Parts: sequence; structure tokens; C-alpha cells
Amino acid sequence: MKMSLGHPVLIFLYSLALLLFGCAIGIHWSNSLWSASKVALLGAALMVIHDWATAVVFFWLTAQWFRKSTKGS
Repeated sequence: MKMSLGHPVLIFLYSLALLLFGCAIGIHWSNSLWSASKVALLGAALMVIHDWATAVVFFWLTAQWFRKSTKGS
């Protein structure tokens, strides 16, 4: 079994691009470029943290499953 993580910079850029689409709509409604940009940057950073935390949880679950499966044999 092989597990790999995405590069944090690429995850950040992808998330930022998606969030900027939403911010463009928000700017159209409220005319606040600074707050929309701030939310997009923070959202992209949180996506990187979320992806890494998800990877840690899945790695831990896989390690526990592997340890239990090899203990019995």
C-alpha cells in the first residue's frame, strides 16, 4: 500500500483559486476587496491544514488496522 500527500503549495493555490471565485461574487455584492481577499487567503490556508490533518487521521487509522491485522498472524 502506498500513500502520498499533495504538495502544500499546490493545495494552497488550488484552494485559493476556488475561493477567489466565491470572493468575486462577494465583491460584486458588497464592494469590499480587502475583506474578500483576506477570507480567500485564510480559507486556502485552512484547506492546507485540513488536508494534512485528514492525512494524519487516515495514516493513524491505517497503522492501527495494520497493527491489528499483523498481531493475529
